[in-house]
Formats: sequence, C-alpha cells, structure tokens
Amino acid sequence: MALSKFRPIRTPKGYAPWLADAAGAHGVYVIRERARKGRKAIVLYVGESHTHRLRETLQRHFQQWTGRTAGPTFDAESTEIAMETFLDGNDAIRRQNRLIRKLLPVHNVVVPDEEHDPPETPRKTKKERAQEAAFDE
Repeated sequence: MALSKFRPIRTPKGYAPWLADAAGAHGVYVIRERARKGRKAIVLYVGESHTHRLRETLQRHFQQWTGRTAGPTFDAESTEIAMETFLDGNDAIRRQNRLIRKLLPVHNVVVPDEEHDPPETPRKTKKERAQEAAFDE
C-alpha cells in the first residue's frame, strides 16, 4: 500500500467523508501545511494508531487534548492529511518510523532508530491461508 493523496480533514459541513475509512483501522497519517505560492508544503507530523483507532487518533490533532498520549494540535484550515491503513498494528508502527526517518517532520521530536522497529510479522503462504479457511468452515 501507499499513502493516500493529501486532502483537508474538514469540509464546511464538518469532518471530511474520507475520514470514515479510518474508523476501526490500524494506520499511519502525515499532517502537513498546505503549499502556498512560492513555498513548498512542510511536513508537520507523522503519527499512527496500532489499536484500531486511526480516525480518533487523527481527529485529536484538530481539537484540544491533554494527558499521557497528548500530541500537537493543528489548524484544519491550513493543513492537509494523507493516511494509509494496515491489517496489522505493527505494520503501522514500522511505517510511521520509516516516514519519520524519511520526512523529518517538524513536530516529531524523536526520530526512531530502525533497531526499535517492531519485527516483521511472517506472512502466511497461500496454502496456510487456505488451510485456515478450511478449518473455519
């Protein structure tokens, strides 16, 4: 998979409809300033959810929040978002870490080393998936 195109998180009627795709998903998101005349877009933050809460995690960045998991808050009018969803939460963590290392976002103060990435989950073969499907029936 790959990141979606960048798009606004809000419309005049509220949160953008595409945000529904993030409900109940693991995933990663990139928040950047919108490009302006003569100025490139600046990547502000890369985040993830590995607990099936991608939509909620992303939305918190556009409202005031406090507590142990609090992160930076952004203005919906001047930013845009790209996201990518995953079946495995560890895939979201690995992708976030790679994006932070690549993009060096302004608000990510820690740049994780590769050695801190979760291990790759072994992929099942077609035969293993077929055996599991047969067992489930």
